[in-house]
Amino acid sequence: MQNIDKIINLEKTSELLKKVKPHEDLIRNEINFRLASSGLLYNKQIFHNCINPLILNNDYFLYLDELSANLSSLMIDLIKFLQKNPELINKIIGSNTALKILLPAFLNMDPESIRTLFYRVDGIIKDNEIKLVEANMDCPGQTLSLQKIHEIGAEVYSNHFKYEFGFFRATDFIFNLFIDTYRSYCQKGELFLIIGKKDDFERAEHRLWGKKLRQAGIPAKTIDYRDPKIKQKRGRLYYGENSVGIVYRRVFPLDYNQDIMESEHGGTLLLNNIASSILTLKSLFAIFHEFKNSELLGHKSFIDRNIAYTAFVNDSNIDEILKNKDGYVLKEFNRDGGEGIFIGKVESRLSWEKIILRPETELLAQEYLEMPELLFTDNYHTGTNLRKFDFSLYCLGPKAIAPYCRVNAIGNYKANNSQGSSGGLCYF
Repeated sequence: MQNIDKIINLEKTSELLKKVKPHEDLIRNEINFRLASSGLLYNKQIFHNCINPLILNNDYFLYLDELSANLSSLMIDLIKFLQKNPELINKIIGSNTALKILLPAFLNMDPESIRTLFYRVDGIIKDNEIKLVEANMDCPGQTLSLQKIHEIGAEVYSNHFKYEFGFFRATDFIFNLFIDTYRSYCQKGELFLIIGKKDDFERAEHRLWGKKLRQAGIPAKTIDYRDPKIKQKRGRLYYGENSVGIVYRRVFPLDYNQDIMESEHGGTLLLNNIASSILTLKSLFAIFHEFKNSELLGHKSFIDRNIAYTAFVNDSNIDEILKNKDGYVLKEFNRDGGEGIFIGKVESRLSWEKIILRPETELLAQEYLEMPELLFTDNYHTGTNLRKFDFSLYCLGPKAIAPYCRVNAIGNYKANNSQGSSGGLCYF
């Protein structure tokens, strides 16, 4: 078993599971009923979560703050480096035509805007350290659901088992940022525009953000990114005749809107600016390691300790990757949701060779990290099963605002929700 005891309190986690198991159906039904009543379930589906949580050690939260602060600092220096070396950005983007459109905006992006960026990183525990494997910056709205399910879970465990838990209140950090930013930046009653997709699963959360802002006296409106009333005039964004002061949007690289982009350098402030889409790319992790001994030298110890080794597959390393397939994961540049990911331990020798030798396939090789395993019971699997899991960490700039656990579907090596994984609650 992996060394995870400094991060996870194994004794308390196991103790709670033993108490939950005899009442599994009762706890599941109560949590799901409470979630359904909260208005944050989508398409009447059962919330995708485990019903027994991980109990984290208190010191771990100091570790998370240090990790997110180090990553934010690394991202700022990376942006500065890439802006001086635009040819490297083309290497990172590869054939992604949507992101090529954003290249001019990225070159003009303020590196310090990272300090107000919402993002999520995914990692695997190895020897009581978290090794980050990917960054995702398109899901800050999920923090509303994340906090709600933690609140409901804590109340249920307290009522039934007299357990009292602490947890990150992620939405408080974000809401305070919204309020403070609006009041310091907008002096004339400008709109606070929340832009998403009307058919997207976060739409319910966007509506709740808008409601919270309006209750605080801020003129907020939630709209679809394709709304024809969004127009840019003289460098400022307008919605109809109303001037827009602040835009909060999910970072969808394909949801390209010229008017929004042009307003970014005018009088409208974008939280999660469009150019930051480039920072979601898996290939950035290869850049970290490629330049850790030169332009990113100040971050070398952090990269070695907390960033999974990643490299572009090329003539210099292809023989090593072919020979030692069990030590690597192959990832296509511009795929997500667990697609385009190939795990050496799972693939046959023949299929591994075919994947690597396919013509015109842009591939990364990342070190294979064995996920730890614990017992979980959840909404989709009857009983208690030994399941692999990884960690997700939601961040607001340099601040860790919520840890989360992704529990793999039984027999699946991939932790993506689209691959059948379940969310696990994290308390302390």
